[in-house]
Amino acid sequence: MGTLELQKKDIACSTHALSFSEMEEIIAGKECGQYVVDCLGDAYSNHGWVSVWAIVQSAFIPETAVALAVACYIDC
Repeated sequence: MGTLELQKKDIACSTHALSFSEMEEIIAGKECGQYVVDCLGDAYSNHGWVSVWAIVQSAFIPETAVALAVACYIDC
């Protein structure tokens, strides 16, 4: 009987409207994603020869792009 009540409660909770804090988390996630995209664009285009090196190295060693993306994500 306790399991049935718990299942009903879970179903009821899953259909509620988003609270303000939940909406903020969703918006923050989008902002973080945009920050990562902007950071990668900056890394690959605004640092002269270092950007050229990043492009060439990413072409031969794809882990470089992953490392740059992780570094950008950590900053957000």
